[in-house]
Amino acid sequence: MASIKVKFRPSTVADHEGTIYYQIIHERKVRQLLTEYKVFPIEWEENRSMVTTTQKSERKSFILSIRERIRWDVERLIKIDRKLDANGLSYTADDVIDEFNRYAHEYSLFNFMESIIAKLKQNGKIRTSETYKSTLNSFKKFRQDEDIMLDCLTSEIMEAYEAWHHKRGVAPNTISFYTRILRAVYNRAVEDDFIENRNPGLNERCTYRNTGYNINHSLKRIAGMVGVTIPLTLYVARHSWASAAKAKGIPLSVISEGMGHDSEATTQIYLASLDTSVVDKANSLILKSLK
Repeated sequence: MASIKVKFRPSTVADHEGTIYYQIIHERKVRQLLTEYKVFPIEWEENRSMVTTTQKSERKSFILSIRERIRWDVERLIKIDRKLDANGLSYTADDVIDEFNRYAHEYSLFNFMESIIAKLKQNGKIRTSETYKSTLNSFKKFRQDEDIMLDCLTSEIMEAYEAWHHKRGVAPNTISFYTRILRAVYNRAVEDDFIENRNPGLNERCTYRNTGYNINHSLKRIAGMVGVTIPLTLYVARHSWASAAKAKGIPLSVISEGMGHDSEATTQIYLASLDTSVVDKANSLILKSLK
């Protein structure tokens, strides 16, 4: 197994940023892998081999992003080393670096999507290739053309991407379209065994919120199309479904399951609060018959 360490090389020019690099040692051979990450000497903590910052620093977000990218790089180097070691064949520190560079080129999101787009065109799936290209261009704008590795596509990044769209006034259906394409790309990389599945499209809170938003948006459009003046919402839709189900004599157990309630007791309480117009009509008929 190789030894992997994070190092800092100060600039030869005073008051200039130095460079972060990785030291790979295997079978007493030492190799260095330079990165594009540059920080000032004050932002490097030698004892912990880590970039550091303060709460008041103007470069705080920048330094934290570098720290995260270093973590991803080291994690990838360790995985590559373990994979080479598991093969049972001899390898060198240079092999680790070569595999790292190859991975960075082939399995970045931008490059991986470009390869998918090219294959789709070759197979005559022009329309599909155009949708992938549109999604890639959108994500590039969000990232300001800064590429990202496939296994670095986290739920936090996807939430930020969706928030970026909302801020720009993009329609919910369009946002959903882009995220579905990105999820398909990620799943393909998982299926091809390029990365481990970390489910970045499956943030439950975010998914639930966005689904509810899309449903309410669609219900308002439907209300406008059919001339309904009351504000249609997901709650109103659930309420109406339960009312209709009760009126049709559908069993309580079925209504409970359809509403997603934990117990039938909850459903009984819910049904008790529904529209009483049917009962009111019955009472009216009975009162008329007494006159």
